[in-house]
Amino acid sequence: MLGLRTFITTGPQETSLDVSCRLVNAPECAGKIHSDLQRGFIRAETIAWDELLAAGSLAKAKELGKVRSEGKDYIVQDGDVLEIRFNVGRVRRWMARDGVVLASLEVPQGRKAPLRAARKARASEAMLIEHTRSVHSFRMRFSLDIAVLDADGVVLKTLTLHPNRLTAPMIHARSILEAEAGAFGSWELKIGDRLDFSE
Repeated sequence: MLGLRTFITTGPQETSLDVSCRLVNAPECAGKIHSDLQRGFIRAETIAWDELLAAGSLAKAKELGKVRSEGKDYIVQDGDVLEIRFNVGRVRRWMARDGVVLASLEVPQGRKAPLRAARKARASEAMLIEHTRSVHSFRMRFSLDIAVLDADGVVLKTLTLHPNRLTAPMIHARSILEAEAGAFGSWELKIGDRLDFSE
């Protein structure tokens, strides 16, 4: 009746409530949590609360294909649960297929920082590990989508890498693309796709 929208934001240490008097798009909604989320908004992983409850977890909902990827023009609906993807630092790279941007991308440089730390600190949606033919997930607690790429960025193989595993090296592999489990399904990434990486 009053056109009010209530936002509940939650994290490991606190939950807060905010009331807005008008419809808001996804970046404005993200800004209710923190201005950096609005400024660096990339996209919102979105699911209805009842679908999330039925799935049991966000990871399971992604596996079931229940999570939608919404852009900057999306008007947040009653009952939406959003996971905001953002990057306020420098945009490292963009990953595209057939001219369509799929995700933001980080490329770790050298071996100075351990890969595990880079994975935990990642702000982008994917990570490209260059000059490698195999990766591991030792001491990790979450699964990853993995794509093995050749020198031209063509996907040779995809798999889900569960914790404490090691991938077998591939002869023609030149780099490995990592994303959270379920991302490749939402991007419809498949063997034979050619990916382009640009700044």
